[in-house]
Amino acid sequence: MKGVQLVLVFAFSVLFFCRYQASQCFSWPKAIGVATVVAGLITYAAGARDSRRQAERQRRCIYCEAPSTECVCTSTESTCILGARGV
Repeated sequence: MKGVQLVLVFAFSVLFFCRYQASQCFSWPKAIGVATVVAGLITYAAGARDSRRQAERQRRCIYCEAPSTECVCTSTESTCILGARGV
């Protein structure tokens, strides 16, 4: 969402303020800066999403830990297996 906000602010400043102040006009260094920030935001968001998924899998595995259960964790899910430890 911040990436969209950044692009809109950049576009509106070019459209509405360029005629009043030359520093508000489009330039390639500004466009590269905007693209770099948007790429960083996307990378950060992807990493945060993966961290939340991993934390959720770990939470499920911790929840499963009991003498009569075994938790099998894969990259996509966690499964509790009742009686797997031979109680």
